[in-house]
Amino acid sequence: MKKNIRYFTLATALILAFSCATPPPPVQEIPQRIEKIDRVMGFEEGVAYLARDINSQFIGNKKKLLLDTFLDANSGQALTINKSVEKLLTITLNERFNVFQMDAALENDHIDYVLSGILLYDDSHSTSTQKVYHFFAVVYEMDSGVIRASSDALIEIPEYKPTSTYEDSPVFLRDEKLDDLTASVKRRPGEQISQSYLSYIGTKKLLAAAEQAYEKGDNDKALTYYTEAEKRSDGKNMTVYSGLYNSARLLNRSDDAERYFGQLINISMDEKKRIEIKILFKVNSANFIDIGDMPKHYGMWLRQIASQFQKRGDCVKIVGHSSHTGKAEYNIALSKKRAQMVQQVLTVKYPGIKKKSEIIGMGYAENIVGSGTDDGQDAIDRRVEFRLMECTK
Repeated sequence: MKKNIRYFTLATALILAFSCATPPPPVQEIPQRIEKIDRVMGFEEGVAYLARDINSQFIGNKKKLLLDTFLDANSGQALTINKSVEKLLTITLNERFNVFQMDAALENDHIDYVLSGILLYDDSHSTSTQKVYHFFAVVYEMDSGVIRASSDALIEIPEYKPTSTYEDSPVFLRDEKLDDLTASVKRRPGEQISQSYLSYIGTKKLLAAAEQAYEKGDNDKALTYYTEAEKRSDGKNMTVYSGLYNSARLLNRSDDAERYFGQLINISMDEKKRIEIKILFKVNSANFIDIGDMPKHYGMWLRQIASQFQKRGDCVKIVGHSSHTGKAEYNIALSKKRAQMVQQVLTVKYPGIKKKSEIIGMGYAENIVGSGTDDGQDAIDRRVEFRLMECTK
């Protein structure tokens, strides 16, 4: 009997001891990243991979995630495939986040995270029939700018076509904001997104609304949003003035359009020390492309550019380019002829430009697309641009 009592007492003590002990901590959920894929993927597969990889770097409850517009890092253009990119991303990301597209209506909403990205033409994997771009994406906290996830993939795109907002822009919108974005999306988790780009998200919401209106042909509404964007501290930039120019032009407000174009050119000269104008040429020719009313636009553009150079007194290199077809020597000579053609047109308005300019032919050394297809895709490679330089005389 005493023996049983001792066993009972010992068992009771052990039960009490274990019941009073501190319970073990709950098992912490740890993000498990999916396996890295380095091969070229098809469009849908590649975008879905980006989304799954981003999802795998998060745990916890759903938060609000804003999708920024992917831009071509070389041209600064948004492409029509972005709508498909956003749909594909949303399908998978909705498992982890509440996903929103850029819109002015979100101006006062609290957003937890932003996903921004770029695509970069990959010459080593592309062929004449397969266009491969390296996609980079990061997700960062809206409040702090700290990057929480990053992913990249080699993706074949179905077509290269800019949205009408960018296709209609008179210049390539390669500005400081694009530089900030391009540098930021190649950073790793724990690092910071560019603070200037982070603060620009509010303006981008207005720009997204303006671009959506422009795509639908509602130019009055687009002009209203672009005007609101211009009022912001970071709104006096190339993208805004390009949008103002496009909207005013289509509303037949020619005086306003020319004024906005002049402001666009001045900002480009001040900020980038160059004008990356879309003065394009026919294949194997020093004659301008004559599609639609392009010659009429070129006349105004060159008149304004000549006027700005005359007012400012800058010296300039007039640089011609060609697409990536044929021998290098031929293309250097052809691109120089294109630069000479533009110089001749400028002298009509500003004869002094001849003494203040230098002609250069770059051939295809500085292609933006570089596909060598000699069609609409690489038309932007057959161009002339202006680069400010020190006056030596």
